[in-house]
Amino acid sequence: MYVHAHDPVRGLAVWYFRDATDEDWAQHFAHLDEIATWSRTTGKRAACVLVVGRFDVPDAKRRAELAWHTEQPGYDPYVAFIAPNAAVRGALTVMSWLQKKPRFESGFVSSPEEAQAWLEERRGEPLPALGRMIDGVLARAGHAAPRAPVMQRGGA
Repeated sequence: MYVHAHDPVRGLAVWYFRDATDEDWAQHFAHLDEIATWSRTTGKRAACVLVVGRFDVPDAKRRAELAWHTEQPGYDPYVAFIAPNAAVRGALTVMSWLQKKPRFESGFVSSPEEAQAWLEERRGEPLPALGRMIDGVLARAGHAAPRAPVMQRGGA
């Protein structure tokens, strides 16, 4: 399953993966290509959230393709990985240490609130639309969970 929401005007994206199919991966790779154009058009690095619904390490072919898409010119987002399980967050962190230094900055968090706060800190602005996008993706994925209100400094 691959559920997503994009706002290219604000440079925001949310992705949810669980038991991804070949078609899901193809769609995600197309989205990565699209995001590589956002910082040039918005003047800001994209703020992206990837919700790990179930942890499956991609096979070598997919990892190579993922590396190719994320190493292309212009691909420079901030990416917050939400993994509620501490062991999964640890595994993701170790995997990030082993791969070539990416052009994007990533953080590993346990909740939507932490993801939003981490991305707001990186972008230097409130991102209330991102919180709504996360909620929408989680609801469509069947994981609607109540979120604690995030204090905003203003914005849309």
